Amino acid sequence: HQDLLLLKCKAPLSRLMLNMLSVEGASDASQIESLHFLTQISSQLDDIHANQLLSDFPVVLVPLSSDNQNVRAAAMSYIEALYAFCSCTRSGKVVAHLQWLGEVLSLVIQQKKMILSDTNVLCSLLTSVLSSSSDSLLVQKAIEK
Repeated sequence: HQDLLLLKCKAPLSRLMLNMLSVEGASDASQIESLHFLTQISSQLDDIHANQLLSDFPVVLVPLSSDNQNVRAAAMSYIEALYAFCSCTRSGKVVAHLQWLGEVLSLVIQQKKMILSDTNVLCSLLTSVLSSSSDSLLVQKAIEK
C-alpha cells in the first residue's frame, strides 16, 4: 500500500515542481530544489507519469537559461535523467516521440560544459537546431559545397 500511495503522490508533486520552474520570480533555491526532486523521481515513475514529464520538457528550458549557474546545473542533471528514461525501452515499446526527444536531449547534454559556462549558448544552440538557415552552428560550410 505504501508503494501505491507514494506513486500516486509523486505524479501531483512532480506537476507542482514543474509549475515552480515556470513561475516568474521563483527563487533560485526553489527552482534548484524542484529540479533535484524531479531528477530523483524521474527514474521511479511508471511509463505514463514519466511520459508526462517528457512532454513537459520545454519547461526545463526556463531554468536551463537562468543567469544562475547552479540553477543551470540542476536543470542539466534533470535533462540527463530524462535522457536516461528516453534511452531505455519501457514495456517492450519504443514511442516515436521518445526517439526525437532523446536526440534533442542528447544534443543539449553534448553541449553541457558550454551551456553551464555561458548563458547565451542555449539560445544559440536552439536557434541553430530549429533554424532552416545554412548558417546553422551545426552545419559546416564545407558540407554545403
